[in-house]
Amino acid sequence: MSEMGQGPDTGWESRRDRKLEKEFYAEQLQGTADNTEARNLFLSSAKVLDWLNSVVVQAERISEMGKEVGSMWKTLRDRKLQKLQGIADNCDGDAVKRVTKLSLEVVGKVHTDKMTRHVGQMFELDGILLPVKGSAHQEEFDIEHEGVRESAIIANASSRGPEAVNELVQAGAFEALMQLWNRNLDPADKVEIVRAVANLTVEESGRDTARDSGWPELIEELKNDEGPFGQRLRAEATRARHNLFRKGTHIYPDGVTVLNAPEEDETSPVDIVFFHGLRGHPILTWRTQLEFDPMDSNVTIWPRDWLAKDFPRARILSVEFEGPITEWKGKSMSLESQAERAVLLLRQAGVGDRPIVFVTHSYGGMIVKKIISKAEGSAEVSSPPKVASAGEKKQIPTEADWEHIASQVRGTVFFGTPHKGSPFAGKAAGKFMDSAFRPSHPVSELMPGSKVLDALDEGFVNFVTEREPAVEVVSFAEGVETAVASVGKRKYKTFLVPPGSADAGIGRFHLLEGANHIELGKPPTREDLRYREVQRVVTHVLLEEELRTRKRQRKLLEAKME
Repeated sequence: MSEMGQGPDTGWESRRDRKLEKEFYAEQLQGTADNTEARNLFLSSAKVLDWLNSVVVQAERISEMGKEVGSMWKTLRDRKLQKLQGIADNCDGDAVKRVTKLSLEVVGKVHTDKMTRHVGQMFELDGILLPVKGSAHQEEFDIEHEGVRESAIIANASSRGPEAVNELVQAGAFEALMQLWNRNLDPADKVEIVRAVANLTVEESGRDTARDSGWPELIEELKNDEGPFGQRLRAEATRARHNLFRKGTHIYPDGVTVLNAPEEDETSPVDIVFFHGLRGHPILTWRTQLEFDPMDSNVTIWPRDWLAKDFPRARILSVEFEGPITEWKGKSMSLESQAERAVLLLRQAGVGDRPIVFVTHSYGGMIVKKIISKAEGSAEVSSPPKVASAGEKKQIPTEADWEHIASQVRGTVFFGTPHKGSPFAGKAAGKFMDSAFRPSHPVSELMPGSKVLDALDEGFVNFVTEREPAVEVVSFAEGVETAVASVGKRKYKTFLVPPGSADAGIGRFHLLEGANHIELGKPPTREDLRYREVQRVVTHVLLEEELRTRKRQRKLLEAKME
């Protein structure tokens, strides 16, 4: 269900904190005397504490044991934002400061929580770089920490729509980004800088200004970069290049990663669209090996390095979405909101104008099913809608947008998609766990027996059985348990999506006895069944489309002869 390896090691900040936590769990255990399952869960305290780590331990301390940590977070956030808001004083001659200030104002109009992102052993809150608690960088949060990533602030602001782009371009965003680039910052900064360029060139005003800024030449060099973070840097440079020199009507917005796009991509015969799972990644989820070095730019990404070579005229895209498993890690979007956002992104990229093959891992498959079911009108039970924050104008796809995409679906490949729900979701939403773990929207919606899941199944099966041209469906299930926690050398494993849930109930089904949930979407060789099945689906779609094209041409010729 998520792109998890083993759980993080539990670290106690102080004896006092440990005592408070033990007292809290003793109180909770006292209240579970009549609940054998809950009692047994708490008796396995080492397993639970390690599995939930900062989620339960820190979160419950915040909510139940006083306001000390919560106050620290608020103080840290307030101080950092105050400092950042003040950097623009007397900065008319400094493009970086000027654009950073404007970016903060732009983001302040919408949802600043969405600016949280992990970077190695650090994490960013509104573009502010802070060490992970207990990391080698720093034992505790330092509220005087001065690390600031202007690049991340500008990149996030530049994804907020046409008005934001126009304001940033007029303020000198391209000049500011070039100044940042010339500071020789670290690779993570460079990724954010190029991401900002790609976002700004989505709009015509950004493209016109960028062409005279020196960025086109640099982007051409970066699309083949092999340095640290090269995977993401190349992807953002490719997106920026296509936006800068687009030849058709579509663009690639923030959240759409281009893995292959022929120069004349308007003529591609098929779109192959990948969706990762919860806590997944639009590129690295689709690597060929579980173990890898995130700084290695030569990791094999099979959709880009294998599939693109087998089908060079195919356009291959990967959709990114925020997928926390707990609300303690930030607010999450419901399945319906995720589907709406995906449809908007895909339609901007021109998906829906040619045949589509979806390849999904875990929860990504649920988003695809929601898109299809919504278009079919069969998903009568909807997920709770996302509430737009103050000042945020929520874009909603039209009925035509949904139908454009659904009507072109020719194949779906599901790797470990929880069609019938996940037992992990059930455990995370128990009487106590619901308040302690605070499962995110995606996790809550995967409760076995959920009406949302039943409606999605009905809509998807109806779609596949009734749709013409036919839709090819392939499902894969994990045959090995996945490690979800560790204490010392001990690992705790479970089936995140059991075989019965991973079976879509239609099409071909494969149980991979040697693969766990995370490994499902990672075929080690071209000869692996997983890769061969994707090849088979794409080949079948292309042959069927060629046959239909010939039939249409023959009918046109016959009509002319009459």
